[in-house]
Amino acid sequence: MRHGARSFLAPRHCSRPRATLILQDPHRAAIVYAATTEGLWKTANAGASWQRVTPNDWVITALVAPREVPNRVVVGTERLGVLVSDDGGQHFRAANDGFFHRQIVALALDREPPERVLAVLANAPEPILATEDGGHNWAPLGPGRAGASPRLRLAGWLVGGSR
Repeated sequence: MRHGARSFLAPRHCSRPRATLILQDPHRAAIVYAATTEGLWKTANAGASWQRVTPNDWVITALVAPREVPNRVVVGTERLGVLVSDDGGQHFRAANDGFFHRQIVALALDREPPERVLAVLANAPEPILATEDGGHNWAPLGPGRAGASPRLRLAGWLVGGSR
């Protein structure tokens, strides 16, 4: 993968190296996260070396890093719901209060207010949830566009749809 004039290598230690998302830290360009089917990987040297920062049985399906909260990394998983790290991925805490469904399809950061994080849940009665307190409490976002998929409703909401 190329970044400016430098290149970096993807993690090679995965037995099934399927990266679903790549995210550059908003404050430090050399830090990059790779969400994979075998956990979250991190490089602090623009890809020269990688280390897994979560257990290998975590399937990471979504990944965001709010610019307003340095060192915060928020991941969505296939079985554990939403997990938050406030130390760049060294430790994670569950951030699932307010919903029981644990299969996360996508995460997004809201433009206004910037502390709001949105989550799309798979096969849930309330497919789009929002938190404004770092994942301590979640509430349904609302029905959005009737008949549209949760991802489409989330995309429309982020580009100016109704709340």
